Amino acid sequence: MWAKRLNTLSDVTPEGVWFTELSLDEDKGLVIQGSAIGQGGAEMVSVGRIVSDLKANADFSSVIKDIQIESIKRVQEKEVELVQFTLTCFLAKKPSL
Repeated sequence: MWAKRLNTLSDVTPEGVWFTELSLDEDKGLVIQGSAIGQGGAEMVSVGRIVSDLKANADFSSVIKDIQIESIKRVQEKEVELVQFTLTCFLAKKPSL
């Protein structure tokens, strides 16, 4: 079932956004780190849209209690502005690690 949920994550990811790390934390649940290309504020909307689309997906939200934007910050990589973010997906029940 997680393969299907990870596919959902891929499906709701807008252009210009990518994930750099997925991890399973015993206390936090699924932790998703990623980056988005700076687009004059639109990148913040894209990150928020990922959260709302994941919450709206019945299959994904069936195992997730809540999704929060844990952190979000702007960084400059040479001439490109990026937004780095961390999403925390609290699982409905504790994962077995």
